[in-house]
Amino acid sequence: MKVIETGSYGGPDVLALADREEPVPGPGEVVVRVRAATVNPVDLATRAGAFAAVLSPPFVLGWDLAGEVDGTRVAGMVPWFATDRGAYAEAVAVDREWVAPVPDGVAAVLAATVPLAGLTARQALATLPEGGSLLVTGASGAVGGFAVQLAAQAGAEVYAVASAGDEEWVAGLGAAHVLGRDALSGRLPVVDAVLDAAPAGPELISAVRDGGSFVAVTDPTTPVAERGVRVAKVSVTPDAAALGELLDAVAAGRLRTRVAATFPLADAAAAHRRLAAGGVRGKLVLVP
Repeated sequence: MKVIETGSYGGPDVLALADREEPVPGPGEVVVRVRAATVNPVDLATRAGAFAAVLSPPFVLGWDLAGEVDGTRVAGMVPWFATDRGAYAEAVAVDREWVAPVPDGVAAVLAATVPLAGLTARQALATLPEGGSLLVTGASGAVGGFAVQLAAQAGAEVYAVASAGDEEWVAGLGAAHVLGRDALSGRLPVVDAVLDAAPAGPELISAVRDGGSFVAVTDPTTPVAERGVRVAKVSVTPDAAALGELLDAVAAGRLRTRVAATFPLADAAAAHRRLAAGGVRGKLVLVP
């Protein structure tokens, strides 16, 4: 089968089409014939060597996938740092608990945008009290966009930081207040909680009221707790039941997600260059 292999650390040109043996499922596993795999910022960081101290090439990147298992359409998230498997491939063996059925009417390229970002947003919000006021950075992005929708639907007053030109999209996600990115360097509203999905950095804890909550998505941007503020960092894990609910919500129109562009699997390097260039609205999806 064809895969995109990262043969060494470096720029996008280290990504190359390669042949590997067809995956053989182990106990409790299934083989997904991949129809779509998203390109995520963590893929670019991994390729460039951000985790070189604990990882050695060659490897296949890719957390998100949508495809088929014995004719059944599924989508799922590969917990990439815990396995040597990646979704930039024509097929991958995964644990049954990593995938959920894709409802009719949801295309594979759209379904593939949901697992990593949707589960990250959902699991981050699970650490926060419901209701109250919430500031979400990166609301134009996948994690932030899902978080805005889920929090607003749960009754929170959401302050969402949007990229320039994306204010209308973010407002349509249910944000009560849409802020420009320049607000991060100015005077921010004081809120009950912050989800730093972009991320903006530890200094953002100043926007949280005493005794509030702050959730980060990376270790370097997790602040030190102060003023009784509860600080947490979300480390996303597969959850088939929760993913199924997210996919059902997309199918029903209760959750919105978007695809910026698709690329043939062989053009993974071009997709990495496009994401690195910035200004992408929606996910970039590889199609084997």
